[in-house]
Amino acid sequence: MVASSMTDTFAETHARYEQLLTALTPAERLGRALALSAFARQLAWAGAERFAWHLGRAAVIERFFLQVYGPSVPVPPVMLERTGGFEGE
Repeated sequence: MVASSMTDTFAETHARYEQLLTALTPAERLGRALALSAFARQLAWAGAERFAWHLGRAAVIERFFLQVYGPSVPVPPVMLERTGGFEGE
């Protein structure tokens, strides 16, 4: 059985994206993946702040971890003790 995935991308657009990705070197693909990961973390942090800012910093951090890692990964206590922000905030 083949798993199907949800997408909002036209097949032609996805094919072009695949073509562009395969034209990149492995190092360029890694760089692209890391940049997307950093951007996703920034979006998750912004969403956590928007959702829980009024509850305080610990609530924002807890929301961030929930959004990024899911409910099965607890927030490390040291993260709740930090006074500075996350990189990219």
